[in-house]
Amino acid sequence: MVNISNYEHIPSEKERVAFYDWYEKKYENLCFDIVYSPFDTFNRPVNEVEADYWKSEYDWKILNLTNNYLYMWSYYEKGIPDSESYAELRGEKFAFHYWFSYHAESLLHRIIGAFDLLHQIINAKYELKIENEFGFNGKVRNEIRKINPQLYQLIKKVHKDPRFITGVDLRNNFTHNNAPSNLSSGITRELKGIIAIGKGSYTSSESIKNAIVDLMDYLTKTKKQLEVYL
Repeated sequence: MVNISNYEHIPSEKERVAFYDWYEKKYENLCFDIVYSPFDTFNRPVNEVEADYWKSEYDWKILNLTNNYLYMWSYYEKGIPDSESYAELRGEKFAFHYWFSYHAESLLHRIIGAFDLLHQIINAKYELKIENEFGFNGKVRNEIRKINPQLYQLIKKVHKDPRFITGVDLRNNFTHNNAPSNLSSGITRELKGIIAIGKGSYTSSESIKNAIVDLMDYLTKTKKQLEVYL
């Protein structure tokens, strides 16, 4: 068994500088850049103060996922051997694959979480007073439809966009099913009870990385489009 901690990598200063230079140019509109202060309550409408609170939570989420992104990218750049059989991943190759997957899973959760926080901002800004419980996002969309049809049209597109759907599917599989970066069982159940056993398959690190880049692009675009209403 490989001791994966022996292969844990902290990006060098050169790697960090190169990454952040690329990241800040590519995602320059990703944050709200809100400095939240609860003392503003006495000087501004409560809904604006609360909306700013959720914007600051969104920005905090972006800070966290940015670090995830750096580490995922660093391991990806080490060369995950997608062309090789999963069963042939040994030693350093296996460890780098593990750490890439580890950070990719966390990153997907945080990106989807950032989309969720956009609904929290809408809920606060428009004083919808919807409780944060199961079905929250859908309830926010249903209510904002009555108040701001333009905003509704923008936010309802999110869950139908292929980039979002792919990202959610990957996130869900990491969380609830066979991790997409791991080899599947190879067992399939066909008609009439026939069971077929194959060698299994997995989603390449390149595919996962590309899906995350697409999802980040879409988050940036969505936030920029919504910001005029928030």
